[in-house]
Amino acid sequence: MSQKARTEAYSEINENDEWTAIQKFNTLLHFEEQKQSMLRDAERKRLIREELDKQIDSKKVKAVNESDENRAYDEMAQEHGKLLEQREKDKANAVKEKIMNDKACRDQQMQQDRRRKRTEDKE
Repeated sequence: MSQKARTEAYSEINENDEWTAIQKFNTLLHFEEQKQSMLRDAERKRLIREELDKQIDSKKVKAVNESDENRAYDEMAQEHGKLLEQREKDKANAVKEKIMNDKACRDQQMQQDRRRKRTEDKE
């Protein structure tokens, strides 16, 4: 075989090896890009999940706080209602007591007037 034929045979083999190496490199690069893309997607999903979990936790805390505030408001309103009711009872009792005192004073005055009148009639 001549030198030229040998060189062409080697160059053809070398060229095929180069294309095979380039193709293998491109395939490897493609798989690496896919792998990186999957990792980015997984990280994005993890971050989204974390954010959603934080939002859910925040919503739960807000609901608990709102429930506590509502319960405190209800207790305060109930206490206020009891206080107003007690004031009304105290006011009614004060009016009754005043009426009873006035009646007792009138009764006592009437008795004194009757006694005085009897003593005057006897004289």
